[in-house]
Amino acid sequence: MNEIRKNGWAYVLIAGFILVFNVPILLTLLNSLKTNQQIITQPPVWIFAPIIEHYERIFQDANFPVWFYLKNSILTSVFGTILTIMIAFPAAYTMARHNTGGEKYELWLLSTRMLPGAVFIIPTYVLFSVIGLVDSPLGLILIYLSFNLPLAIWIIRGFVRELPNEIDEAAGLDGASTFKIMTSVIFPMTAPGIIAVAVLTFAACWNEYFFSLVFSDLHATTFTVAGQRFMTGHAILWGEISSAVTVGIIPVIMVAFIFQRFMVKGLSMGAVK
Repeated sequence: MNEIRKNGWAYVLIAGFILVFNVPILLTLLNSLKTNQQIITQPPVWIFAPIIEHYERIFQDANFPVWFYLKNSILTSVFGTILTIMIAFPAAYTMARHNTGGEKYELWLLSTRMLPGAVFIIPTYVLFSVIGLVDSPLGLILIYLSFNLPLAIWIIRGFVRELPNEIDEAAGLDGASTFKIMTSVIFPMTAPGIIAVAVLTFAACWNEYFFSLVFSDLHATTFTVAGQRFMTGHAILWGEISSAVTVGIIPVIMVAFIFQRFMVKGLSMGAVK
């Protein structure tokens, strides 16, 4: 009985945390179904007749090419994730198996992720202006790659270290090269963890706002930044902004839902011996 009561309180506590962390999403969803007048009414209106006019506008407004913005977000997020994994896995493997850079290199690598993005704005903008990558999807992809790579290497390195060195030695005795061991032996064994890192990287790329705002204008604007175009000099269209935010959340939720089994398995690798 005590065990049931203890588990019951644990579930209540977890449910409370989930509710608190999702309040902004729920409020945004509710605002997207209200009229603009109901959104700004004080005290807040909780009982209302839902409308879909805001969603109709963001998909039909000629000044808001929603599919163009979604295409840019998908392009930069998918390729940013692919490049991050392609570079992070070999780097993590050499660090885990051959101690590349030494022990202090791992801490230095992770520390680069702790620097605020604003530090890199001016030098990166100057560089991209010279080589023609401002307002370019490729420019955003390279930015996303640089900021997601340190954390991806750090996490994947931990997954590789959980595998015993005897696996590499046995494959080497069978005649496999280092590249073959890395790609055909270690990669499949760490695949759940790599998929978990890929999902987290995709979410980070999709939700990135600051650099997308600075480095895009006409050709590379992502969906995350596009919503601000409903903030005009005459009014702030909260309903349209809320609808755009709600639509922008859906792809990340879909990706997380599709790969949730791999995420749970990957993020728990090494937890049970």
